[in-house]
Amino acid sequence: MTKTLLVDCDSPTYFEMPEVSNSAMNTFRSEGSWSYYHKHVLRDVDSGISSDALRKGSAFHAYMEFFHTADDDSDIDHFITVIPEEIDGEPLNMRKKAHREYVATYKDQPQPWVTHEEFMGLGQMVAAIHDNPLAFSLLAKRGQSEIVATNNIAGVDCKAKADLYYPDDGVLIDFKTTRVHDPEQFARESVYKYGYHHQAAHYLDVFEARKFYIIATRNSEPFEAQAFEFSKEVLDTARLDNEAVLKKIATCTTFDSWHTTGWDSVTLINTGA
Repeated sequence: MTKTLLVDCDSPTYFEMPEVSNSAMNTFRSEGSWSYYHKHVLRDVDSGISSDALRKGSAFHAYMEFFHTADDDSDIDHFITVIPEEIDGEPLNMRKKAHREYVATYKDQPQPWVTHEEFMGLGQMVAAIHDNPLAFSLLAKRGQSEIVATNNIAGVDCKAKADLYYPDDGVLIDFKTTRVHDPEQFARESVYKYGYHHQAAHYLDVFEARKFYIIATRNSEPFEAQAFEFSKEVLDTARLDNEAVLKKIATCTTFDSWHTTGWDSVTLINTGA
């Protein structure tokens, strides 16, 4: 493996990089080679991620970046745009066409935007992380935020972008939001619904890091944060899964063959009799 760190790499640049990301592997794993080809090679099909969910998630990560990497002279306005509470003397109302058109003017800005109400909620989410002694202890030092690494894993050039990285300690921190309050339910969803264990294994390999922690914050009141770490057994299994996907991607790339297996022949259905 040959790790390379890219300190100054904004999100648009990262997404344009040709290396394979965790989200790209998830596409291959869950949607198949043909979807992967169109979403991550040709890039002529949308990723399918809700733009509103992506906007709010980006704003939360930007808020965390402000708290943990900004200097004393920095202002939150350099990280997040908060749109006015009133437009032409009227309270913001997204049911009104004029207000929706006004908000749409913020969509092309490089930094995420939020309403004032959303901004207040973000502040409470961040405060919940600081209220948790264990989570706060993981963030006690100043780390490298939104840093990108590339590496060759299983013969495939890969990339990853860490929310927070402590290179001297080999520690990665990833921030998540969640609707659940039960840590066991979050743990189940992490593996079986969202595949966070695949992300953890991928990031550990790309960064050649030692530890990967998730700090998850509830995204509605009452706000609360908890810290999570995957066991070695879970990570070992995730690595095997990741390597299997990367080998399939490598084969498709080598032969420039991306269609679903059997697409050019009749598939016999022989079940349920």
